[in-house]
Amino acid sequence: MKQLIFTDPHVREKNLEELENIFSEIISNDADICICVGDYLERRPTPSEMYFATKWAKRFVDKYKRFILVVGNHPKLGKDFSSEDYLSFIGVEMYNEKFVLEDNDRKYAYGHFMCQESKKYFGKEEISKDKFEIDIKELKEYYYTILGHQHTFQNIDDSIYHLGSCRFIDFGETEVPEKYICTIEDDIEFIKLKTVIPTIDVYDVEDLLDLDRNTKVRLILKDFNTFKNNINEIEKHKKFFYEFKLKLDFIKELEVECKEQISDFSLEETIDEWINRIKDDDVKKMLAEELRKTGLIR
Repeated sequence: MKQLIFTDPHVREKNLEELENIFSEIISNDADICICVGDYLERRPTPSEMYFATKWAKRFVDKYKRFILVVGNHPKLGKDFSSEDYLSFIGVEMYNEKFVLEDNDRKYAYGHFMCQESKKYFGKEEISKDKFEIDIKELKEYYYTILGHQHTFQNIDDSIYHLGSCRFIDFGETEVPEKYICTIEDDIEFIKLKTVIPTIDVYDVEDLLDLDRNTKVRLILKDFNTFKNNINEIEKHKKFFYEFKLKLDFIKELEVECKEQISDFSLEETIDEWINRIKDDDVKKMLAEELRKTGLIR
């Protein structure tokens, strides 16, 4: 039995065009069974997201003998219910956190978990016993284990893999520049997706000029003067790329500086006072916008 696996598409309105291309690429592969290892939908999907997710779930059901969804954490609405459960009415097989497939005396596991060896475990020393984490010892009994939840690819063990999301969900994934699906028959084969929109970090405004419009870009600026001197160029680029994010690394230094100056004022009042000293209205407006995103001001 040939298995086709992908994970963590996170269907969202702003990414439907990209996912249309990615799902079209995925479904072009032949297999007997197709499995999505978590986070197909979000917790409270919009009508557009539900329409898109239903359309594609029906296509996967029609193409393959079986289409399996492991629910994951994002679609959870409660202990016993998720935003994806309605898909069972069109023939999708639903599993809460883990699906085990038995084929020719071999067992395969598919789970939406992180273990202590996962890169994105965020340095926790002890393995939590909550529903999203698992001890790697429990997974070694399977011929292959494919894990979702972590959006970056990782080979944890000879037979245990984080497949990684089938598209770039956020900029924390730029360390691994490719996205994969995989097939399992006798052996496992990883297939690099060609339709994924690339996601990169850029540290110089000039480098933006060499990038394709169909790119997700995060511009990281280290100092206030660079930000101030390039404010007009930055504003143009915000609307040019498929997705554009500005990260101001000097904000942390500003926070420390403001805390040192605090007397009778709160941190927010101190930062507000600093912003109000800026004469350029465009600089002031964009800086305030970025500071609100950090939660330092309201």
